[in-house]
Amino acid sequence: MLAALNFESARQFFPPAWNGQKGAFLPVPSDSPSQMNGVPGWDHRFGNFYGWQVFILPFLEQNSLYQQIDLTRGWSQGDLGLGNGTAPSTQEIPAYRCPSDVAEGGHTRYSGSSGELNARTSYIMSIGSASFEDRQSQLLPELWGVGWEDSKTTFANMSDGSSNTLFIGERDNEELLTDSGAVDLHGAIWIGRQGWKRYVMAGEGPENATDVENAPNAKGSRRAFNIAASFHPGGATVALGDGSVRFISDDISLQVFRNLNAMADGAVVGEIR
Repeated sequence: MLAALNFESARQFFPPAWNGQKGAFLPVPSDSPSQMNGVPGWDHRFGNFYGWQVFILPFLEQNSLYQQIDLTRGWSQGDLGLGNGTAPSTQEIPAYRCPSDVAEGGHTRYSGSSGELNARTSYIMSIGSASFEDRQSQLLPELWGVGWEDSKTTFANMSDGSSNTLFIGERDNEELLTDSGAVDLHGAIWIGRQGWKRYVMAGEGPENATDVENAPNAKGSRRAFNIAASFHPGGATVALGDGSVRFISDDISLQVFRNLNAMADGAVVGEIR
């Protein structure tokens, strides 16, 4: 969160959840390289986009790794012509893993096009309390959160106040089997969005006060979208827009949790339980 705040100090907006088609990180034709706000874009319409944890690497003393990443291309290892285990996306970053997250090695569910296992992360950015589908359709703006494709969130956008706005939540990397025997779509990778899988670097809060599937540590069918899931007993850790860190209980009021994820719903949360 401090790295994201330092990014904001340098750019006057927070990093987007991922870069994509427009806005802060405008893609350009591959034969006409240019830059928007100092970050190149590319004409890679449905591919693998870079996530917010890439853009804050220079503020985490990871500039050497950042320099290895070609932001003018999608991050697929096959596209970059890199062999097994050498692509930047396979590199473990200790700061991006919670010590309580017991999952080891690369992510078997989110492997690269050449079979490399992309490194996990324990942290994702909040898109708010609107669903991915509603947010994609530009619906329910009062429930939007700090992150989205090419978002350029500023402190002014957090009209509820940065201390009342959830910015980053935990995502555990527990691998579970579905009823059909397949590995469930859960967990996260730090490099960014993999194809249509936006939830690997972003998550959502409850859409309403009865949406128990998006409660902290919920295990329902939408657990892949949850903004707060951890191996900690009784709750999960989140960071707010003012840089503070809080441990929220599994029993937190869903209405309060919903309000926390929305940056401009007019609700001042007060004490977090």
